[in-house]
Amino acid sequence: MEYLKLLKALLEKQAPTESLAGTDDGGAGESKKRYLILISTVMTWASTKPLDPRKPHPNYKTYYDVENEVIGIARKFRSQIGCLILLVSKGLGVRTIAAYIWTRIVFNLMVDFPKKLYILAVEQNITKQRQIIKPLGRIVGSGMFKCIPPEDAFLIPEINQRIYDLMTLNLNMEPSFIVETMGLQWVSESSFTENVPTLMKAFRKERALKPFKVIVYGPPIVGKTTLSKLISDAYGLILGAYITGKKEDPAPADSEDDQVEEEGAQETARQTLASLLAGR
Repeated sequence: MEYLKLLKALLEKQAPTESLAGTDDGGAGESKKRYLILISTVMTWASTKPLDPRKPHPNYKTYYDVENEVIGIARKFRSQIGCLILLVSKGLGVRTIAAYIWTRIVFNLMVDFPKKLYILAVEQNITKQRQIIKPLGRIVGSGMFKCIPPEDAFLIPEINQRIYDLMTLNLNMEPSFIVETMGLQWVSESSFTENVPTLMKAFRKERALKPFKVIVYGPPIVGKTTLSKLISDAYGLILGAYITGKKEDPAPADSEDDQVEEEGAQETARQTLASLLAGR
């Protein structure tokens, strides 16, 4: 916000000078025009109802105020600076395929700056959380998952307020401008659910993750099961099956006789088949 106030003051000082220079140089001022692209979040539209004005999420009013400041600069200093707001579906900072696409979008906007204030950079396909969890669970976990009510989410230590707000967002938005206007070469045009294997490969490669299995071995009644449960609970690992010992194959007394009879029946069948083929 302080940066925007400083930018506004700078533009107000330069306005008289550039107006005089524009009269002398004609249309040369358009080539020197500055551009401001604000990367914001769709949470500033989270509480918006259909056909109603934009209403942000209560925890994202600061983002809402910054967007309004950028809109004010764009309208007041239209001849000096071009402004637009790029709305993304989640926060930046993670090296993912989506972040690569965002950088391509920003570059294309700088090359051919549109006359729009808001542009959506979200996934085209609407995917439910259950559809995302299922393939993720099969690849990185046991494939089992549990649905919990929203009020129980904060019982999980890894869930903070920001993650909770993003995960409980229910807002359908369609990125029409990027899809119809920009000729982007998409990394994957399929939905997130269909692209989970590719994303997991990139995730493991970027973080140098390698799957491995741990076997707790030892004599009976020394606490292997208890130790395995403690390790599983401490590190969030999947607890596998217990192998109590090698099973010995039973050797009944009549097994050899049955085997001899079976071999004799097979030999008889082979001879019968050979005679039938010879008769042809």
